[in-house]
Amino acid sequence: MRPDRIRLYDLLADPHEDHNVYNSPAYAGEIEKMKRELLKLRREVGDTDAATPRMQEIMDEYYW
Repeated sequence: MRPDRIRLYDLLADPHEDHNVYNSPAYAGEIEKMKRELLKLRREVGDTDAATPRMQEIMDEYYW
């Protein structure tokens, strides 16, 4: 997924989801933490991209 298509909202500060904060430097640390947690969970359950090489390419290009 391209970064310009990723959405993240601070529901406490923006309950109506008017402002996407994904590209905001103020949220960079939290986003990195969430990405690391997702990768950890994927490893734990054996969710790999081995069967879908294109997905691995997308992850390599856009995830970090």
